[in-house]
Amino acid sequence: MDEATTASRERIQDAQKVIRAALDPSDHRAIDGASRIQDISLKKTYARTILWILGAQLVVANSVFIAYAWVGVGWHVPPGIMATWMSTTLVEVLGIVAIVTRYLFPNGGGSLLTVATVPEPPIE
Repeated sequence: MDEATTASRERIQDAQKVIRAALDPSDHRAIDGASRIQDISLKKTYARTILWILGAQLVVANSVFIAYAWVGVGWHVPPGIMATWMSTTLVEVLGIVAIVTRYLFPNGGGSLLTVATVPEPPIE
């Protein structure tokens, strides 16, 4: 665990202690605000972790492909395998990014992945 993550966790724990001690259970606005602060912090941690895992996975997967191309077939990789490899890698990256983005911004206002709908005319 790096220094920034440790410091972030310590700040969260300190904030939670202060919140528990200072909040009145009937003060819903303060509780919502504290919850939002914690939510943002957790989203940051989640997003950074996913990006690191995704980067590591891409490095490992591409290393395996390079080893296959170099040692396995002497760089004479059939075009179908190259197209499949690149397509699946692209779909994987875009899928993970889309899922993480939808989680981090559930009410984001609009998306390239959202299908536009036409409102139905009123019934008379």
